[in-house]
Amino acid sequence: MGAWGTGLYSSDTALDVRGSFREIKRLPVGPEKLIDNLLEGFPGGTDEDDEDYCTFWMVLADQFHAHAIDHEDTFARARSIIEGGQDLALNRDLGMEEADLKKREKALETLLAKWATPHPKPKKRNLLKVKEPFVMEPGQCIAYRTMEGNGPNLHLSQKQLGEIFHPDGWGAFVVIDRGRKWDYLARYIVAGLNLNMKTRPGKKDCLAAPIRAIRVSPFSGVKLGIPDTPLVRAVECPAVRFKKLDRRIVATFEWDLKKWQKRFPKAFEGFGAWAGTLTGTIHMLFSSPGVRLASKIVPVKGMRLKDFLG
Repeated sequence: MGAWGTGLYSSDTALDVRGSFREIKRLPVGPEKLIDNLLEGFPGGTDEDDEDYCTFWMVLADQFHAHAIDHEDTFARARSIIEGGQDLALNRDLGMEEADLKKREKALETLLAKWATPHPKPKKRNLLKVKEPFVMEPGQCIAYRTMEGNGPNLHLSQKQLGEIFHPDGWGAFVVIDRGRKWDYLARYIVAGLNLNMKTRPGKKDCLAAPIRAIRVSPFSGVKLGIPDTPLVRAVECPAVRFKKLDRRIVATFEWDLKKWQKRFPKAFEGFGAWAGTLTGTIHMLFSSPGVRLASKIVPVKGMRLKDFLG
């Protein structure tokens, strides 16, 4: 369950289930299909002995209630977990103090009372009418404008970007593959290149560039033993965000896809599981407020783009 507290959304699992639901709720399918798709990412929801079981069904019921999704089996299962004391027993076994268990019990009683009546202002699901269009093609090497080595934060509005983003260089990434999650949501496997140029990179620059990675280290200089994380990942990038990226297609390559899949198998799991954002690949934050860790971009030694050509 990760870090947890007394509220429903105090655990990592609860936040993950809610985050996945926010993504999946746009699918034009019924509650049964929504549940099946969610369970692909949270198999603990099928096993009453799994520590994620209670959280999965209570969060799902709470999200169904918030979005006015009628599915009695989900609510019955969530109510049974609370009324039968299953969640409290689990948290007691996990070491929760008695004082916190009492707070948890009150929080769960509040949930039951809330679910007893329809939500007064349910949230809209904004269902997809068609499958998300693809905005990038496999093989494309895309150069983009940077500021101090960072690409733009595509989650900001165009106006906000104009006020704070003043390009002074170029970076690049490549599109390895594309597909759709749950047959509707566009997904891409991308690899960030370790490039930071004043002028737009060309085909030769990109081919010779190492793959980009993140290195985390404490400010004190003590080694943590955390390995570099190559920026090869599954990402989502809706058209409304992609159009904010000042970009140029440098070249289109033919990949040996098996080489990518063998070297980065987890990236390809993102088609059906968790996926990051394109912003998270090109716009890197080098430190976190209140956390005595710093990260920097480094090249993956001995791994250049040309190594993956078909």
